Amino acid sequence: CSVGLRRRGVMAGDGSPKGASEDSTLLKANVMPHKRVLGVISLAGMIFFSTTGGAYGTEATVRAVGPGLTLLAFLIIPWIWSLPQALYTAELSTALPVDGGISVWARVAWSEFWGFQGGYWAWMEGCATLAAFPTVVLDYTEEIMAEPFSPLTGWLFKAGIAIILMLVNMRGTGVVGASSSFLGVFVLIPLVVFCVLGIPHVHPTYWLQSREVWKLDWTYFVNLILWTMSGYDNMGAVSGEVHQPAVTVPRAQMIAIILGSLGYILPLAVGTGLDRNWSSWHEGHLAHVGGKVGGQWLLVWILVGAALARCSNFMAELCTNAYFIQGMSDQAMLPAIFSWRHPKYDTPWVAIIFNVCCILLLMLLRLDEILQFANVFTATSYLLGVCSLIKLRELRPVESRDQGAYVIPLPVWAILVWLIPAFILIVLVIAVCTRRMLLLGLLLFGVGHATYHILQLLRHKKVVSFVVPPVPDEIHEVWYVM
Repeated sequence: CSVGLRRRGVMAGDGSPKGASEDSTLLKANVMPHKRVLGVISLAGMIFFSTTGGAYGTEATVRAVGPGLTLLAFLIIPWIWSLPQALYTAELSTALPVDGGISVWARVAWSEFWGFQGGYWAWMEGCATLAAFPTVVLDYTEEIMAEPFSPLTGWLFKAGIAIILMLVNMRGTGVVGASSSFLGVFVLIPLVVFCVLGIPHVHPTYWLQSREVWKLDWTYFVNLILWTMSGYDNMGAVSGEVHQPAVTVPRAQMIAIILGSLGYILPLAVGTGLDRNWSSWHEGHLAHVGGKVGGQWLLVWILVGAALARCSNFMAELCTNAYFIQGMSDQAMLPAIFSWRHPKYDTPWVAIIFNVCCILLLMLLRLDEILQFANVFTATSYLLGVCSLIKLRELRPVESRDQGAYVIPLPVWAILVWLIPAFILIVLVIAVCTRRMLLLGLLLFGVGHATYHILQLLRHKKVVSFVVPPVPDEIHEVWYVM
């Protein structure tokens, strides 16, 4: 599998291409073809950990609405929210198998402005998600130590995790994918053991319990559910690293969805069927239920598995988020420095470091605020992804594409009907947001708009250099996977 990419050098400040001699050293690793290292298993592991990673951290949904609504949500939402997102990502990323995800899709479908906004929204959502993972690891660590950290010590602990995992990401997508696959087995084993030991003692009648309607915490429930079920579009950011994307991407997406759904529903069903005191459920509560079933060894194993799962989440999400930035730089939407790849590991090291710096700031927010913040940008990215899919089908009809490219086997009108529940969820997640988070979201949408025009001005004034994008604007010039 290969993709033809035209090497056109660096874009000068006024937008005109410079000669190859001026940029051959600076950008050789970025626009020249490079080895695609992600296969089905490693990509599935990366998707799994950038989206789910097991039921760890979902316990608070039980406290918010009760076991009945929680189990119903985890049964239904993967197929009305996650699956459409995974499949439109598979179609778009095999049609345009280069790094950048939504920034590339929207740029080719609509314009550079919308490509920038799409990449910016996906990056903001990714940063918020990344800030949440060390926070959850801290919660589980405090459970193990049975002693809370001070605010400063807690932040330093989270910062240490972020920096250590950043160094792992510097080693490349192959290392991240392999680590995710290996850890995927390790972190799921304690949940499997928990389910095997607990199933004989489950009381199905406990699943029918629910909070009184006026006591339901819809804001936290909706945001946590959508947050845990999202992220299947992140894979588009590393399309340029996938071997034979037309085959690899759809298979990896389906594996990740099936494993992710089972990883949520089975432990939660067993846990809520064993412990009817669901009003006390919080992050880490599954470990305590496991301790009642299997003893102290299982409690500790689940807590360690939970901490490692969130570390794996962080690695996978940081990898895709860095490639969003690198992809935007490759498309001339960000300065060329963000396209720099490590000379040994071929990783976008500047983009990785920049991500971690932003994450350290977002870790100052509370977890519930982080979830709302992330979901606002998730919703807008989801809509832009669907619109880009429809537009690209108009510009490049399915019949004219290469036979190897994956295509959702539905016409546009059927896809829109299928997506109606997802659109309802988008409205719902916006409706339950607090005023503070909505205002912050609107402010940052404005920042994205202003940043695009500022960068255009800097380019026009010849202040910074930009890469000439390898994927042309004109849809008839796009090189589909062969």
